[in-house]
Amino acid sequence: MTTCLAAEHCRTYDKTTNAAGTAERGPLCDADLAHAASGIAMLVHDYRDLEQLIPRPLGQRSDGQPGRGGEAPIPLRLDVEALQREIWWLATAWAEVLADRHRLSDPPLRIRAGFAVEWAVRILRPRVEQLARITNVQMASYPRPDDATTRFRSVTLTYVPGAQGVLDLSRAHQRARSVLGLTEPIYELPGKCRSRGCGRPQLRVKDGSDTVWCDYCGSVMTRDDYDRYGNLFLRVEAAA
Repeated sequence: MTTCLAAEHCRTYDKTTNAAGTAERGPLCDADLAHAASGIAMLVHDYRDLEQLIPRPLGQRSDGQPGRGGEAPIPLRLDVEALQREIWWLATAWAEVLADRHRLSDPPLRIRAGFAVEWAVRILRPRVEQLARITNVQMASYPRPDDATTRFRSVTLTYVPGAQGVLDLSRAHQRARSVLGLTEPIYELPGKCRSRGCGRPQLRVKDGSDTVWCDYCGSVMTRDDYDRYGNLFLRVEAAA
């Protein structure tokens, strides 16, 4: 067993000990693997939904017919285009690694990026755990290289473990949700979980929600119970 590679971003990170969760079946813990698998499965929809945020070419109306000349230029969403390219790059690159190792079908050629992402997700989705176990793979021009890179002419070469690829794919999904406005604000609450055997300071609540939960053990309480018992618990701690 090893410490989860996600470090402080681990889903079971313990802030009291500053330690990530335990990975029993590879570099990533089960919670991070499950979270990544659900996010990677949504990358096809993320790519297509981001497309709706990119304006149509100048001179083209919504019906596809040429528009009037002299119209104000439409601002480009370079951030959205960059995120789409990153989703396409990460998905297809890691899918090709898996396809080569498992002798799957070759990647399709000369197709639109959206269809390439769809092919990649079909390869990645059932094999997230296998991808996480792959040791260092040399990648050219990896979107998020670390310090261990070398340059060959104009190409940046980086050795990236499959587990890092899983985390990068998962984070790409989270960034897409944020750009699309699909994330809900979550706030940390003071105090510790009152569930027996937990006691960790990882209480969370969504904006406007009446449910408080522990981000470590998953136990829940109502906001009224937290206000009654949680604040009392804090006062006892402060007095000590």
